[in-house]
Amino acid sequence: MVAGLWLASGAAISQQRVDWVQLRGYNYKTGRINADAKSLDQAMVKISGFMVPFDDEQSTTDEFLLVPQLGQCIHIPPPPPNQVVLVRMNDRKRAAVSWDRPVVVTGKMSIGESKNPHGRVLYRLAADKVDVVTGY
Repeated sequence: MVAGLWLASGAAISQQRVDWVQLRGYNYKTGRINADAKSLDQAMVKISGFMVPFDDEQSTTDEFLLVPQLGQCIHIPPPPPNQVVLVRMNDRKRAAVSWDRPVVVTGKMSIGESKNPHGRVLYRLAADKVDVVTGY
């Protein structure tokens, strides 16, 4: 599914809605990546999931993990690296922390291994916007 994202100038750029199944196209055991997952590199995307902030006391954050299910990354073992996205907010923005409701993150996805306090991830997202899903 593709939706429009409007820039301040009024020009539209395309934005790809990402499903967690698509992220599994990067095989973390073999390093192989299929074309569907590879197409996410440097793409403007929108993905929903659950926040895992690095600090339990935060009410806002500029960096967090995004996982597909509530409660992942706080249990051992953590989810596989192709099911975790490291999110960093752009332009010194901060996002409200949501512990129990899903969020929708919009921004530019990149592919490449990173390590964090909870393990390793294969996807990074430079986020422009984080919305908490209401009515969940």
